[in-house]
Amino acid sequence: MKQIIGVTGALALGIGAICPVMRVPLYGSMSFFWIHIALGVLVVAIAAIAVYAVFSKRNLLVRLSGWFGLGLTIFIFLAAKWKIADSFAFIPLKKLSTLAVGIVHFSWGWFVLLAGAFLLIVAGKADNAERTIAKG
Repeated sequence: MKQIIGVTGALALGIGAICPVMRVPLYGSMSFFWIHIALGVLVVAIAAIAVYAVFSKRNLLVRLSGWFGLGLTIFIFLAAKWKIADSFAFIPLKKLSTLAVGIVHFSWGWFVLLAGAFLLIVAGKADNAERTIAKG
C-alpha cells in the first residue's frame, strides 16, 4: 500500500510540472516548464528521486522528496503572486492596477503538485506507523 501511495505521489508531482499553473491573457496557460525550464526539471528530478526511493524502500528519502516538493511548490506560488502584484505596480491608479492583477488566474496544476507532495510525505511516514503498530 505504501508503494502505491508513494508512486502515485511521485507521478502526481512529475505530472504537475507540466500541468497549467497560471493562465495569462495573450500568453495562455503556463506550466513550470514555461515559467522557467529549470523549475520544471527540478520538480521532475524530485519526482524521479522519489520513485527511486519508493522502490528501494528508503522512507526518509521519500519523505524528504515530499517536503522538498511541497516547499518548492509553496515558494514558487508565493513568488508568482508577488511577481504578478509587482508587475502591475507601475500603474498609477490603484483600481486599474488591481484589475490588471486580477486578469492573471492561477490554474489547477498547483493542486496536482500539492497532492503529489502530500502523498509522498504520507508514504514516507507510513512505514513508521506500521512499525509502531507491529510493536504494540
